[in-house]
Amino acid sequence: MRVTGGYGGSGQPSSGGKDRSDPQAFRRGRRVGQIVRGRLVSPGPGGLFWVVVAGHKLLAALDHEPAPGRELVFRIEGLEPDLLLRDITPPPSAADDPVLLLAALTDARSKFEALLHRLPPVDAPPSDLPSDVFPGSSPEQAPGASAGEPDAAVTGSPAGTASGPLLDLTRARADFQALCHADPEAGQALARVRELVRLAGLVIPKAQGRPLYVPWIYPGLGQSEVLALRTATSWSLRLFGRLPEVGRLAAVFTLDASHAGYRLMLENPALADTVIASLARVRFGRRELAPVCLFAGGLPAEAASGFWARILAGAARPFTGLRLRV
Repeated sequence: MRVTGGYGGSGQPSSGGKDRSDPQAFRRGRRVGQIVRGRLVSPGPGGLFWVVVAGHKLLAALDHEPAPGRELVFRIEGLEPDLLLRDITPPPSAADDPVLLLAALTDARSKFEALLHRLPPVDAPPSDLPSDVFPGSSPEQAPGASAGEPDAAVTGSPAGTASGPLLDLTRARADFQALCHADPEAGQALARVRELVRLAGLVIPKAQGRPLYVPWIYPGLGQSEVLALRTATSWSLRLFGRLPEVGRLAAVFTLDASHAGYRLMLENPALADTVIASLARVRFGRRELAPVCLFAGGLPAEAASGFWARILAGAARPFTGLRLRV
């Protein structure tokens, strides 16, 4: 970036001289090699741009496509005869930009789910879902017992029927574990997804729930995501994904010591009976709570891209205003 002198607009100073570029004031106390911070403000005259660097408003020629408002990091390359600043701003990453995080998570999840066709046939004995489905829960704890954290188990027939897709969570869990242990590529892909989900958990407000990636929770469900939220007496579990023959769906479960109910929203509401029939074969907790459908209807437009996307896309992006003055 090459900084110039002069004025903005027609070349005359505006009221109060607020549009004056004053490189000389910036030079005072500076040295070559020093790192300074600033931001792009707006386009200026003659293809130049107004920038604020270390508290000084300067008119500059940029060497790259500008992004107004973006916070920048510069190294002073020269002070005389021209003031030269090199942009050394690190590119934004998924670790600090919620929108990039959403894009990375979506891509990593798609790559992992593309590997799920490798699932080996496994016949597994009945077992409870692992404790990571619900934060802080363990297989020994049931709703209403010892702090009321739920576990989940599948009962009833494990075979699918014409009324809906197979919902054998025990088998799905075993297949999932076998895949990740036997296939290094799948294991690495899953680790990438889980790391990004962990980062998402730092962005998603706790009041919205904890994001979890448990693709085996509903066999065949692609683009799956879960938000789990514990209150004093119950759990809320929000599930989103896409079923091949059903389309996108979202289900909001509420679980307490004696009840399990859910609201179902589908891209194709006419297929609600198919999904309700499959969910009727699920039992929650050691008390074998059968989930009751409290509502079934269409998928709202705001939920069509999932729970995570709406929250992450609406999260505040990295600060792009001036923070540091030297």
